[in-house]
Amino acid sequence: MAYITVCTVLGLVIGWLPLLAHGPIPYKFDTVRMNGAVAVWAFYLARLLIGLLVGITRSPARSPR
Repeated sequence: MAYITVCTVLGLVIGWLPLLAHGPIPYKFDTVRMNGAVAVWAFYLARLLIGLLVGITRSPARSPR
């Protein structure tokens, strides 16, 4: 597999781990007049995008001397 593919997949997996381990509780947001389900999924989506961006970012190639 290409390096960028491995990094992208790994970034997505690492970004999705908070959903499996812990996360915000929707009913806590309902008490402050927010839609709890939307707020929680926005949290998960933000974490997944952070994982994706970290995964697809790679260092530039070395320039030949």
